[in-house]
Amino acid sequence: LRHSQYSEDVSEALIIDGFARWKGSMPMQSPGRCFALLKKENAPVEVIPIEPGPEDQRRLPMELALRFDNLRASAEVFSANVRAECKAGGESVHSVPVGKIRISH
Repeated sequence: LRHSQYSEDVSEALIIDGFARWKGSMPMQSPGRCFALLKKENAPVEVIPIEPGPEDQRRLPMELALRFDNLRASAEVFSANVRAECKAGGESVHSVPVGKIRISH
């Protein structure tokens, strides 16, 4: 996660097993992102970013949502409590707190 005082976006990367599976920029005020997880036999899990939209209307077999709770975002500071939420068939299965992040300039 990177935040520049000169931008209204937050640069993010999803790294799994040491490999960057997704890189992108999200608006500083709503940086959360969802990914579809596809598992094929004898292959690593594919991580596919999902466009923002109503989550309750998606019924994907496996989904990973990165949530930013208690978000504070300004030119001087970006902080949030990050959690990963696993979903199956559109229903939350498990939520794991990742921790608090704080970036200040």
